[in-house]
Amino acid sequence: MERLGRLGIGLGIVATMALALTATCAWHSGYLPVRPFDSAAWKQPADPDRTRIEMIDALLWTRDLHGMSRAEVERLLGRPPASLYFTDWDYVYRLGMERGLFSIDSEWLVLRFGRDDRVSEWALVRD
Repeated sequence: MERLGRLGIGLGIVATMALALTATCAWHSGYLPVRPFDSAAWKQPADPDRTRIEMIDALLWTRDLHGMSRAEVERLLGRPPASLYFTDWDYVYRLGMERGLFSIDSEWLVLRFGRDDRVSEWALVRD
């Protein structure tokens, strides 16, 4: 019986260490933290490589971009600067370095507007 107790404690310690390692890797790779979306912080990011990438999931969880008017998008996200990337899209927002263990590329939010000047399509893309 004592032997089973030690085994359980040992497995608990190993599981806790594995969870801590996973959380550390997730934090370092950009998958954590997920920051609540803040329109003002999005428009003027304090850290251009982290602010938007940390907010993008919260933005997409709390807002439905599809069907938004161009004016609504600009109020929410600001008018994006001109970009040489993804020129077949109407609006292109750089989010920051890609999430993952090895960040080589950047992630972007791209929007396309339909004839009615509403978002007809959006995507998260990497360059």
